[in-house]
Amino acid sequence: MKNKNRYKKEFSPSELTEKAFAIYSDSDITFYEKEGIFWYGFNPQEDPAELGTIEDVEEFLLSFDE
Repeated sequence: MKNKNRYKKEFSPSELTEKAFAIYSDSDITFYEKEGIFWYGFNPQEDPAELGTIEDVEEFLLSFDE
């Protein structure tokens, strides 16, 4: 994978709101982080898309709330 020196990120419950962490835990989304900037991907074989800050991660995850 062309991850351009990004590092896979596993979130802990203290890093996200309870609802966002629940969505993250139930998803197949892979997150990457470098220097406070986050990327995500649904397929580990593809280059991840830039997402932004932790606040953007939160908003992105909450967009999957039913």
